[in-house]
Amino acid sequence: MNELRAAQEELSELTAFISAEQEGIIKDVAGLQKAIGEGTGTRISTAASMGSTSAWRRESEVLRNRVAAAESEMGVRMQALEVAVGKRLEEVAQRMEALSNMPGPGSLSGDMGDELKSMREKLKILEARVSSKPVIIGGRVFASFPDVHKFVVECVPPNIYFLFHDPVTLLESISDAYTSKSDVMLEMHQGQKVGFTNEAEATIVASFKVLLPTVFSRSKDGSVPAASGSHHLPAVKSYLAWNPHDGVTGVKQYIEKGLDDLRRTLGNDIDSYFVDNPEARMLAMELLSLSCGFISEMCNWIDTFFHELVNLSGVTKEEAWQLIAACIKKFFEDFRTVRSPAANASLDKDASNKCSKYLWAVLQVHDIMKEYREKRFRGHPSIAPVVNFHVFQTSVTKVAFDELNSRMVALSSKFSAFDSLQGRVAKLEKK
Repeated sequence: MNELRAAQEELSELTAFISAEQEGIIKDVAGLQKAIGEGTGTRISTAASMGSTSAWRRESEVLRNRVAAAESEMGVRMQALEVAVGKRLEEVAQRMEALSNMPGPGSLSGDMGDELKSMREKLKILEARVSSKPVIIGGRVFASFPDVHKFVVECVPPNIYFLFHDPVTLLESISDAYTSKSDVMLEMHQGQKVGFTNEAEATIVASFKVLLPTVFSRSKDGSVPAASGSHHLPAVKSYLAWNPHDGVTGVKQYIEKGLDDLRRTLGNDIDSYFVDNPEARMLAMELLSLSCGFISEMCNWIDTFFHELVNLSGVTKEEAWQLIAACIKKFFEDFRTVRSPAANASLDKDASNKCSKYLWAVLQVHDIMKEYREKRFRGHPSIAPVVNFHVFQTSVTKVAFDELNSRMVALSSKFSAFDSLQGRVAKLEKK
């Protein structure tokens, strides 16, 4: 019995320690936000009185860097917590397993067995809290799926999972405009038949089933282009299709106009659904803003990187677009790795579990987004193999170059002999 009591006390101690550490991190984030809010108010009034915005922009950049540094520090602290607690949790788990397997008259039963079962459940929750990579969004720390589930139960109305967005859900929402009115009505009818209460639910659920958003994989008439191995984005096969620079057409223009509409529409929806849930509203608004920002930065990066490749590297426009398309596909492949566990979340009958699965996946996508933005996209570790493979596919090896060079030398010799022969013929004709 002493062993069980000791394990229980250590489990309680670890629970209190982890909770205290996470509360301390949350307080630090809240303090940082408060300081930013106070500083923002002061700078707005100062900028207004001085009639200048340059100082405000500089201060805003300083604040953004401060927030990024703080979030990075929080992540390091959470990782240190995992290292400090992980080994002790493993030891407690081994002791509890030994207790449950105790043979003979000393084996546990009745109340003691129930107590051990309860301790096992607590241990699972603790292990989940320290084994997952924490995600910090909007001043709130989500260390694991149980943290997300707790937030959903306490702060989110039932079944309102379709207002927490990432870039894939936003791009899928834009893609709805690719269909005709009759197609929209048909989709709404089919969604209602399978149990969705609105079109937004159907869009979110479908987005977890795809690798590439529809805008990159399906043409505007709704057909799926024949995708050969050389086209990473079947619906955007060239830079001209992406951005013809006419200010009207092109996939980039379509995305940017769609984002403007979604900011207003989804913002109103979030205000309406979460009118009595301020914490859920704040998180949903933050996720919407970050997703829109990521897509806008990605669109601008595509243009910038394309022109750098063409103007500085000397590659053809086709080669440049092939590389960029491969990079874009890699972005969404990385997103897919953390979104795939929620692909079948719609089958979960428990509304809180279903919402938690979708929200946890979305939060992890935002963590990857943050890494891409910090590395300016092409500096991200996932992109280096894509670039290397492209170079390997398109470069000419030394052996191939030497062979071509030998053939050119041989052709040059033949042309020289031919020129000499022409000269002799010309002289004979003059005689």
